[in-house]
Amino acid sequence: MIPVLQTRFGSPHGNCLGAAVSSITGIPIGEFDECEGKRWFEIFYGVLYRHGYEFHGTLDKLEDILSYSEGVDGFYIVGGGSPRSIPAGHAVVFKNGEMVHDPHPDGTGIVSIDYAYMIEKIAELPKSI
Repeated sequence: MIPVLQTRFGSPHGNCLGAAVSSITGIPIGEFDECEGKRWFEIFYGVLYRHGYEFHGTLDKLEDILSYSEGVDGFYIVGGGSPRSIPAGHAVVFKNGEMVHDPHPDGTGIVSIDYAYMIEKIAELPKSI
């Protein structure tokens, strides 16, 4: 994992999720710039897929989030409330049930654990991408 800091802040268009995903995958943060609006998840999936990763869904039970061990080399994205008053709107990187990177420059993490994104490397890419 190579820590990447977010470059846009606040709701609704901060890019903490893009920075967190960039941190664990190496995908340049700028590739996630178009992930806004009604189609953001569709665009997000496409960026991941083009780089050999796929989104496997979310976890929302605390025990499942803290015990998750798959991800990208064990790293995964956890979302929760921001200490900057954005409820359930900040993404950080976890490994082994603990936060290992906050893409916000102040590094204060999250105040609640609300969900996790399961992103994993595609075992074998199809020949036509």
